[in-house]
This record gives sequence, structure tokens and C-alpha cells, in this order.
Amino acid sequence: MLQMVLRKMIKNRWMVLCLLIGVIIATAMMSSIPEYTGGILQKVLTKDLEDYQVKNNVFPGTYYLKHDFYSDDVNVRKSKYDEFNNIIKDDFYKTINIPALYKVNILNFEYLNTEFMSEYLNKKVTENIMIKAMSDMDKHIKMLHGHHPSKSKSGDVYEVMISETAMHDLDLKLDSTYNIKKINTIDDNFKPINVKIAGVFAPESTNDTYWYQGKASYSDSLFMDYSLFCNEFMKSNDCKVSSAEWYAAFDYHKITLSNISDITTNLDNQYKWLNSNQAKDINIPSLDTLKKYDGRQKQLKTLLWVLQVPVILMLIFYLFMVSQLIMEEEKNEIAVLKSRGATRVQIFKSYLTESLILSGIAIIFGPLIGMWICKLLGASNGFLNFVQRTSLPIYLDYNAYLYALIAIGLFILTMLIPAFFASKTTIVLYKQEKSKINKKAIWQKYFIDFVFIGISSYGIYNYNVRQNIMNYNTGSVTDLPIDPLLFLISTFFILGVGLLFLRIYPHIIKLVFWIGKKTWSPTAYASLLSVSRSTGKNQFLILFLIFTLSIGIFNAKAARTINTNNEEKIKYSIGADVTIMANWINGERPRPMPGAPITDYVVTYTEPDYKQYESLSGVAYATKVYTKNDASITMGDKDSRNVCFMGIIPSEFGKTAWFRTDLLTYHWYNYLNLMTKDPRAFLLSRSFQKKYNIKLGDEVTVTLGERGSLSGIAYAFVDYWPTYNPHQVKDENLQQDLIVGNFNYVEANLPIAPYEVWIKKQNNVTSQQLYDDIKKKNLKVNNLKDTSQEIIKSKNDPILQGINGALTLGFLVTMAITAVGFLIYWIISIRSRILQFGVLRAMGFTFKELIKMLIWEQFLISVTAIFMGVIIGGVVSDIFVPMLKVAFNTSEQIPPFKVIAYGGDYIKIYATIGIILLAGLIIIGRFVSKIKINEAIKLGED
Repeated sequence: MLQMVLRKMIKNRWMVLCLLIGVIIATAMMSSIPEYTGGILQKVLTKDLEDYQVKNNVFPGTYYLKHDFYSDDVNVRKSKYDEFNNIIKDDFYKTINIPALYKVNILNFEYLNTEFMSEYLNKKVTENIMIKAMSDMDKHIKMLHGHHPSKSKSGDVYEVMISETAMHDLDLKLDSTYNIKKINTIDDNFKPINVKIAGVFAPESTNDTYWYQGKASYSDSLFMDYSLFCNEFMKSNDCKVSSAEWYAAFDYHKITLSNISDITTNLDNQYKWLNSNQAKDINIPSLDTLKKYDGRQKQLKTLLWVLQVPVILMLIFYLFMVSQLIMEEEKNEIAVLKSRGATRVQIFKSYLTESLILSGIAIIFGPLIGMWICKLLGASNGFLNFVQRTSLPIYLDYNAYLYALIAIGLFILTMLIPAFFASKTTIVLYKQEKSKINKKAIWQKYFIDFVFIGISSYGIYNYNVRQNIMNYNTGSVTDLPIDPLLFLISTFFILGVGLLFLRIYPHIIKLVFWIGKKTWSPTAYASLLSVSRSTGKNQFLILFLIFTLSIGIFNAKAARTINTNNEEKIKYSIGADVTIMANWINGERPRPMPGAPITDYVVTYTEPDYKQYESLSGVAYATKVYTKNDASITMGDKDSRNVCFMGIIPSEFGKTAWFRTDLLTYHWYNYLNLMTKDPRAFLLSRSFQKKYNIKLGDEVTVTLGERGSLSGIAYAFVDYWPTYNPHQVKDENLQQDLIVGNFNYVEANLPIAPYEVWIKKQNNVTSQQLYDDIKKKNLKVNNLKDTSQEIIKSKNDPILQGINGALTLGFLVTMAITAVGFLIYWIISIRSRILQFGVLRAMGFTFKELIKMLIWEQFLISVTAIFMGVIIGGVVSDIFVPMLKVAFNTSEQIPPFKVIAYGGDYIKIYATIGIILLAGLIIIGRFVSKIKINEAIKLGED
């Protein structure tokens, strides 16, 4: 049987090759889901911990606790220390199960003092001190003066070392001996001890995580050799330890998706145990971050899944379509085998063998290709945009092969289910079935198209309800549970509308055929007749092309929308390409007001040389922008300190600032022109109308802190303005107001104050060029914001990278599957119609006329499907892409979310379609050109 199956596969090698390509793509795609999702989630986890370290200046792998031993019974102190020490080292550290950079044990002998003669004060002083011992300390220090303390006692003197800070603060001397006494009287048997300052040390590196508590915490400590401390002061009958600290620095980069759950559970249990046992100080900074990650992981995983579900459905649809087409072509062969004595089991086994051979090849190459795809997508810098960057941590694990096996299982089912039903076909049944008039498909009988459209309509309604809830609560959509149906309804909409079109399209063809029945050329007549009578096969291709192209367009538009909105949010929040706050020198002088008290001062500033910034290399335009975020106004009996005042130079501001032109009623240049006509012109945020009932032409007085007050006239109201967030809530939970005035008017009437320099760069000028010139001119900058650098930083965000990667992967797979599916259909279609072509040639059709007939069919089937796919893809994008904002905090999305289409993506789609159509025509021509009438028309056939 294996030999027969291999011969059949070699005979149908082109068809088998296309099927194999589809199976490998499906396997690679399915296996890439856990690989890519895992890689992105791992990157998110690591980045969260790294961001925590940068923000809080605390090593996320820190594990620190301290316990005091209060008992005056030395045996109790000893036993309690042993209990803590054993459970931490033998249990707690091991259950965390990740490598530790350091494990430090710190022993403290506290509540001590020493009395000595201070040369600096020229009198006797008493200093409170403690004696410490830290394990492995020698490896993390450098001696500045003297030497390391001895590991043994010299007579009745113990050698110790101190830090530079302690030497200064305690006024201790190198090589001097001090008598140490105990402050309290709890331990009546305590005998004073003598210590000698043997050396002064400093940390080997200021960035060494070994020094978790920082240098300041050791300013009152004398450090003894750790082994000496244990031998002398940790004896059961003379335990002098008053507190102990355990510190470990675990390598948080080794926290993975596979061990994070165990780590958080164990850390949580340890935290509870330590609290219940009255540990004095506990610090496990990563615990809260790791706990929060679980929710973030679920949200991101859900988002990545729903973005890839349409592609998975497309792959299933592809496999089913190809299997059905293959089975339709081979029904005649199956019937012949049945008539020659082959059993259903034998026929079923042959197809099972073929599917297992293809599956075996796919399971070998699919996951490897999937891993390569994931690494490629890890370099995604946007939709279909790749750069050199560190690849994602992608690994082939059991999940990847599990998902690959699911794809294989689906493929085998799509092969075997049609084979099972086809195996009962005999010659008689096959001929009877071919002579029957086409019956309605299941989806037509049960109105599946209307069901899908109904589901998508419910999804739109549900989305609108959620939007209304968000508007009434003035909250974020992400505060509500994300309904995955909101992402899947786009797929249902495409399928529903596509099926509805298939329900109508045959009637359209029949109508066209009837209208021109007497005038159609033979080629057009034959094409219309062929398409109208073979709706079963054609429907598969039409729906497949509609579905794949719509998904491709949706992915392209969704990715461009997400990326563009993200970039516009950054541009809007910064206001220009670069904003610089220079270093302003300030001083104080008495306030120049009659009768003002001598203590009443006002800050004065010295303005930096503005021309230095205006003439920086690569600057196209520059302008001054003064901002006062805590300005105030008074309107009648109402006042507010929740006002942002912005002073601008209108003509320069319009050339320099970034602003989206659709945000205001008129182009924003018109508002700048209003300000140019009258220096007292104010632009007010729309909130002024609601809060204070201000009308156009009203006079408004704004107070700019100690600089004084300024009056202006309300010339226009704006909903948005560069850097202004109308949804931002500040004092008293009220929306912040905005006043925009003329900078020159402010400068002429009030004392000068620090302003920002906003810069628009010339085309193709890099940020580095600007930075280099700032350094060259030795300009002192307090703060610099660079839009391009912030955009780069956001593109490196793992979540955005994951979304871009998922959508890019979906788009590439869609285009590949479209090409392969299209070719498979036409290969099978041409092969199954060789007899028909032979008959037509025998009836007088020329080869040129056959080609014309097939071009007509291409137009009626492929071009029509492509046209509908583009239309449905555009419609579904316009309706459903805005719903992607449920995955983002829309209260932070300023300017408002906007659906973006990029012409370059459509060019890529149309170019791919053009190549597919051209390849189809070439293949059709090649097959038809090889048809031989004497071989096509056989005795006993139709």
C-alpha cells in the first residue's frame, strides 16, 4: 500500500507539494503561537523588573530580612538565630530556585558605646556604635588605609575595620584601640571588650549589589572578621548577637514563565511566615511586581491570541478547502478502486498513510520554521518593518510541538473525513451524483451567513454599550473586563458578508447570462455557463479569497492604526521634534512693591542666550514657549488654581509645533492668525465655557504666580492644543483648564521667567547631530525631550512589539496562504476539466478562445472575489479597527484614536494579488497548451 500511495503522490506531485506547503505553513503558524507569545511575555516580565530597578534604584532580585533577638537569655538568642538561619538557608533560598549573585549573612552586636578623647573637639566624647560581621566581605571591598582585620584575637584585643564615613563621623583613628561598653543593663554579665582600628575600607564598586543598604547605613559600624565573630560571639553560652540580617541578590533575569508561579507562591508563603514570626524588616521588592505580572500576562496573552484567531481560522479553512478539492478530483479514482475490489478500509488507510507522510514532514520542519519566524518578528519595529535588535528569547518546547500536533490533527481530520465519505462511492453512485442538480449547501439551508452577521451586530452593540459606560464613568475601558468577542466579531463579519455574497452571486451571474444570452460571444457564453453550474468549487475559492484578503487588509490597517496613534500620542505630548529647558541662573531680590516687608522676596532669572539654541545644527525652526502649570483665574465668585497657561509666538509656533489638523473646528493656523491680530488674544479650553460660562469677547485675568497677573480677551475655544490633555484631572478631581496667550505680550508686561525652546529639525537630521552640537557649544540643559527617541523607546516596548509581530505574522501568512490556495484551486480545476477542454477543442474552439474563456472565468471568480475582499476588508477595518482601543487606556490616548490607512500596505497587497493572478494565468496556459484532443476524448466518457 505504501508503494501505491507514494506512486500516487509522485504522479500528483504539484498538488501534493502545494498541500505540503500549506500543512507546513499551518504547523509553523500554530507552533509559533506559544513560541512568540512566550517570548514576548518573557520580555515583558524582564523589562518590568528592569524598569522597576531604574525607577526605584533597587535591585529587583533583592531578598532581605532582619530579625531582632530581644531575650536576655543567651541560649534563647542562640536557638532563635539557629532556627531562622537554618530555615532561610536550607529552605527559603532553595525554594526560590533561581541562581543567586550573592548570599550575605550579617551579624550585629548593637547597643554599644565607647568613650575617648576627641582631638577635633578637644574633649572626651561618647559615641554609640555597633560591631558587625558580613560574610564574604573581603571580596567586595578595597583597603584605603591599613589592613584587613585579623582572623584571630590578639590578647584581649579584636581587630576591626571601618568605612571612610564612619571614620569621619565617629572621629576614630587608625591603629587606635578603644574600650567598648554596653549601653543597656539587660546583660549584667557583659564585660567590656577592646577593639583596634586595623583598616579603613571602601566598596570595590558603587554599583555592587552586595552593598544593598548603601554606605550611609554603616556610618556607626565596626566590622570584624566574620569567622572570628562567629567563633567568639555566637557560642551557646556567650551569644552576643542582638540582630541578624540575611540578604540575597537573586538573578531576576532567570525568572521565566515556567517558574514564576512557583516563585511567587513560595515568596508569598515565606512573607507570611516571616511576618507571623515577627521579623523586624522584610523587603522582597520583586514580589508585588511578579504578582501584578500575572494579570498583565493574561491580558497580553488574550490580546495576542485574539489577534491570531482569524489567521488560525483561515488556515483551517484552507486545509478544508484543499482537502475537499483533492477529494472531488479523486472520487472517480476511488470509485474505480471500489469496483475493482478495494474495501473502504483499504481506501481509508491509503489516505491516512498519505496524510501521515505529509504530517511527518510538517512536524519536522514546521516548528523550526515557526521559531525562525518568531525570531524574525522579534526584530519588528512596526508593521512590516524590521530592524537589527536583540532577538526574543524563543525556545522550542513541548508547547510548540503540542500546538504543531493540533495543526497536524486538524489537517488529518480534513483529509480523512472527506475520504471516509468518499470511500463508499461506487462507479454507479459517482455517475448518479454527477448527474444530480446541485443541492443547497448546509450554510445556505441553516442561514449561517445571517447567524454570523447577527453575532457581529451584537458585538458592535456590546462595544457601544461599553463605550457609553466609560463615558459616564469618565474611566478607562481597560477597567472593564475585555470581551474577546469584540476582537472575533470582525472575523464573523467577514465570513457572514462573504457567505451572503455567495448566496446572491449565482443569481447575479444568471441574470447577467440571461441579459446577454443572445449576444454573448462563445467564450463568454461558456464561461458564464460554467461558473453558474459549478458553484460548489467556485464558492470555496471565492469565500477563501474574500476571507484571506479581508483579514490581510484588516491586519494592515489595524497595525498602522495602532502604531500611528502611538506615535501621534508621543508627538502631541512633547509638542515638537525636540523641547529643551535650558539651565536658568536665578537669584532673589526684594519685591518692588511700596510698603512690602524686607523679607518679601521675588525670584529673578538670568536668561540664557536663545540664539545659541536657535542656531543649533539641523534646526529648521525654533520658538520660545512659556508654560505655567499652576496658574490661577478668578471669575466672579469662582476661582481656580487648576489652570495651565501657555505663552507662544504664533508665527513661530505654527512652523515648529506638531498638531493634527482634524482636532479643531477649523485648521489650527486660523487660531494662530487670531492671536497675531491682537496681542491680548487668549485661546481658552472648552472647559471654560462649562465651568465659568465664559463667552467670546469676555475679559479674562490670569495670575502667573509671583510674576503677577495678565488680562486678555477670549478669542476662541479649543478642545485640544499641543501638550494639553483635556482629560487630565488634577486638583480637587477637576479637569485642568488651558489658556494660550502671546509670549511677547507676557514678556512685555511681566518679569522674565524660564521658558522652553521648541525645535523642529530639518529633514533627515539625526538627534545625535543635535546632541553633538549642544555638547560642542557647551550649552547647559536641565531637561530635553526628543520625540524621535521616545518613539524608538515605545517601539521597543514588548507589548507593542508583540502586537506588531502578531499582525505582521498574520499578514504574511495570509498572503502566502492566498497564493498557495489560489494555485491549488486552479491546478485542480484545470486537471479536472481536461475532458471538457478536449471536447471544446473538438467542437472548434481554438487555443486562443480557450484562454479567453479561462480569462473570463478568472474575472468572474478570482477578480470578483478579490474585488469583494478589498471592499469587505476596507469596511470591516473602518467598523472594527476602532474597537482595538479597548486594549488601550483611551483616557491617555490624546489626540483621539483614529483609524489610519497606509497606501504602501495596499500597494503590497495589490502587488501580491497581481503576482498571484499572473502566476495563475501562466499555469492555466501551460496546462491548456498540453491538452491533446485524442487523449482527452475517450470512449465511454461523457
